[in-house]
Amino acid sequence: MGGLGIKDIKLFNIVLLTKWKWRLVQESQGLWKNIVESKYGSWRSLEEMKSGRVESYWWTDLRQACGLREGNTWFEESVIWRVGSGNRIKFWEDVWIANRPLKEVYPRLYSNTNIKQGTLVDYGKWKDNNWG
Repeated sequence: MGGLGIKDIKLFNIVLLTKWKWRLVQESQGLWKNIVESKYGSWRSLEEMKSGRVESYWWTDLRQACGLREGNTWFEESVIWRVGSGNRIKFWEDVWIANRPLKEVYPRLYSNTNIKQGTLVDYGKWKDNNWG
């Protein structure tokens, strides 16, 4: 807040935009999410810069607010994955068990795997306190 109780509009806008990314990641369904995903793709599309693609001001601002235009990953570093069923977490690409994606931690294993784009559930599941 400013000296007279006036909000910092730029900071407030960043907070509101970041909340949209949080909702894209967190919520599993909803009409608003179906519309956004049909136009732009999932929240993962925020991280993929498509050359030659024209983005709306909102999507561009959302990418910038989450630090993705500058190569900053503050948003991703601020959240912790809840594994759940494992169907939303990319086994090799997401940071879910170490401080880096497993493809960077174990590059030789990654280069030899047949399922590079798989989710956790593609590799097994947790049942009765065992991975199988």
